[in-house]
Amino acid sequence: MEQNVRTFRQRKRILFFWMSAPLLGSLLLFTEPVWFDGDVRNEIVRHLGSFTLLTCIAGRCWAALHIGGQKNQHLITSGPYARTRNPLYLFSTMGLAGIGLAAGSVTLGVGFFCFGYLAFGYVIRREEWALEHFFGSEYHEYTRLVPRFFPSFSSIVIEQPGDDQNVYNPRALATTFCHGLVFLLPVPLYGVIQYMQEAKIIVPILKIY
Repeated sequence: MEQNVRTFRQRKRILFFWMSAPLLGSLLLFTEPVWFDGDVRNEIVRHLGSFTLLTCIAGRCWAALHIGGQKNQHLITSGPYARTRNPLYLFSTMGLAGIGLAAGSVTLGVGFFCFGYLAFGYVIRREEWALEHFFGSEYHEYTRLVPRFFPSFSSIVIEQPGDDQNVYNPRALATTFCHGLVFLLPVPLYGVIQYMQEAKIIVPILKIY
């Protein structure tokens, strides 16, 4: 059962990424921010996007430190999992928002965040069904104490034997870090997109904030 849960998660994440890439890419290609390069507001938004992207990568690695060595042997409630039941999805959604913000658009940042929240929300609900069948009452109590997505800093988690003896998996951490770098791929493309728009190779359809 644990292998089924793990495989389900991995397949859903990969499927979501490849299905969302064309949609998000088209929005980057055919929109342009109202605030052009050199505008202080544009620079603020872009720097906020860069910070959000780095937070995404760091947060995903933080989650991997706590779950990577466990191999789904027991319910993880330490580290970021003490604040939200789905830190990987939370930080991935922040990464999507960072992609939009790094393009200089608040609208894209908010839109990408909402898209990730809704899409990952569907995956989360499917996973919860599997996890509840796997962990039973232990998971039910965990869901009562810790929020599904948005973190709570007042959460009280269930104490488990061995929580202070987490076995970290360097390979899992390295894999998560490499996967997180995918969120940075659009950044070097922004200059190319801007050049193509200025050369009229691509004609933006909308100007957005």
